[in-house]
Amino acid sequence: MVNLIKNFKLILGKKNYSSVRKYFIRYYSLSIRAKLKKFEGNLNGKNKTFQIKFLNEDDFPDVKNFFKNNLTKKDKSFLNRFSRKEYFKNDSIRLGVFDNNRLIASVVIYVRGYRNFEFGIAVSKRYRSIGITSAAFKMFIDFCKSERGKHFVRIHKKNDISKNFFKKRGYKTYKSEKNLIYMRNDL
Repeated sequence: MVNLIKNFKLILGKKNYSSVRKYFIRYYSLSIRAKLKKFEGNLNGKNKTFQIKFLNEDDFPDVKNFFKNNLTKKDKSFLNRFSRKEYFKNDSIRLGVFDNNRLIASVVIYVRGYRNFEFGIAVSKRYRSIGITSAAFKMFIDFCKSERGKHFVRIHKKNDISKNFFKKRGYKTYKSEKNLIYMRNDL
């Protein structure tokens, strides 16, 4: 597969290769979204069952409010440039966890290549420590296993809660950038 990609780059040139890759990611994301449809429905927390569904552009006001209410003052600066187009990029699959029609968690799965996925989650402060992240992550891992795919997580360096969550599950840092670390557990 790696040689095939190198050959495509040589044949198509860098600019055309980027266009083909974007098209492939968009098409592949749609097929992955269809496969994830089976996870829509109920998500079991520790003491309660929540609803999980795909987010679409109609949900954007709820999404923006969710982040507005759950970010620290320092992190809220990105809300000024937070847009529908950016949030619903072609390489991402967005799911929402709801409690009585109220968005309480945002789950994102980025398609980073063929059978290569990134997991992200943000949970409302009031709903932390009741198993939402564990249940959503288990759903994601089950999906990756069914696809025989690789996965990783990207976390802000100061987010000790997330770092500990993944370390407990055997994840190790493999890459570090200015404010981010990347962790994976090659199953």
